[in-house]
Amino acid sequence: MEAKKTDRRVQDLAFEAGEDFSAGVMRRVVVDAVLEDDQLGALVDVAVRAEAAADLRELRAGDDAPGLAELWNAWQTVDGLVGVRLEETVADACRRVLEDAGEWVREGHWTRAEAREGRFEAREWLQRHPEQLDADSVEARR
Repeated sequence: MEAKKTDRRVQDLAFEAGEDFSAGVMRRVVVDAVLEDDQLGALVDVAVRAEAAADLRELRAGDDAPGLAELWNAWQTVDGLVGVRLEETVADACRRVLEDAGEWVREGHWTRAEAREGRFEAREWLQRHPEQLDADSVEARR
């Protein structure tokens, strides 16, 4: 049951993250990156399982059950890490668009206009999230 919840949650995260972009290239790369990120999937799985364990503990042992607060704290911690990893994944997708969009145009996957729009949105997102810039990301600073 939790596997389905994990898959559904990852899909929801992917499509929500993709909705932050209007450029088709960005939306596609972000959604694919989120769906394919093993680390994010593992964190979501732990969060889903921690939440299920806390719900079950609360249901069977009551609101003041020993260990219940710790379970909810564990869920909250891991759920926060899901958000951190999601941002890292979107940043990686932005860098990928900045680096690879030209090649995608040459290969016929996207038009120049689509690539330009995607690069613009990638730079814009990275500038709004400076904590996600790395030293090698010169393109994003322009």
